Amino acid sequence: MKPSIRTLIHAFVFFLCCGGVCLAKRGAPSPVAPVRVGDLEYRASVSSRCPGCVEIWDISRHRQVETIVVYRIPYKFWLEQDVQWKFITKLEVHGNDLLVLSEKGDSYRVDLATKRVTKQK
Repeated sequence: MKPSIRTLIHAFVFFLCCGGVCLAKRGAPSPVAPVRVGDLEYRASVSSRCPGCVEIWDISRHRQVETIVVYRIPYKFWLEQDVQWKFITKLEVHGNDLLVLSEKGDSYRVDLATKRVTKQK
C-alpha cells in the first residue's frame, strides 16, 4: 500500500514544525569559577533569563546584592532561543576591572567601581 500525497504532506509539515524542536536543545553551560574581591563574589549567571549577566554576592551576608548585565542577546524570532544563548565562560579580576569571556569568544571589561561595561576588541 503506497502512502497518499496527503500522508506525505502531513509528515513533512510535522517534521518542519516539530522535528527542529528536538534538534535545537542545548546542554547546560559549563561551570564558571567565581572570583572574589573583598567580601563580594562575582558569579556568572546560569539562568537562561540572563545568560550574559554577572551576579554580585555579599559573602558575609550570604545573599545576592546586585546583577550586572554585561551583554544582551538579540534573539531572532525564527530560531529557538536556547541555540542563541551565549553564556559566560570565564571571569577574571585585573586591578579594578572584571574581565568577562563569552562562549562566542567575545570579551568584556567591567569597571568594578562604576559597573560600566565595555566590549574589548
